[in-house]
Amino acid sequence: MSFQKISYILLLIITFSFGATPALAQVDVLQNVLSETADNAGLATDEESTNLQARIGLLINALFGIIGVIFLIVVVIGGVLWIMAGGNEEKVGKAKKYIIGGIEGIVILFLSYSLVFLVVSALRYAQGG
Repeated sequence: MSFQKISYILLLIITFSFGATPALAQVDVLQNVLSETADNAGLATDEESTNLQARIGLLINALFGIIGVIFLIVVVIGGVLWIMAGGNEEKVGKAKKYIIGGIEGIVILFLSYSLVFLVVSALRYAQGG
C-alpha cells in the first residue's frame, strides 16, 4: 500500500470516529426533550404503564412486516416463474396465479393494517389519550 492510500484510510477512520460522538449526544438530548414533552402533555413515560402496549405494538408491526415480506416474495417467485416459462401457457398461468395471489395478499394486508390502526386509534381516543 502506498502512503497516500494509508493516509486516506486514516483520515476516514478519524473522521467517522469523531463524527459519531456528537450524534450519540444528540440522541440523549432528543430523548430528554421527548420525555419532558410527554410529561408536560400528561402522558405516561414510565416503562411499567407503557411496556405491554409498546410490546403489543411492536409485535403487530413485526407481524405485518413479516407477512408483507412473504407476499412480496410470492410476487417475485411468480415473476421468476413467468420469465422462465418460455412461452408455455400452463407455466405462465401458474405464474399469473402466484402474482395475483401475492398482490391480493398485499391488498388484504394493507386493509387489515388500516383496520387495526382504526381500532387502536378508537381505543386510544376512548381512553382519553
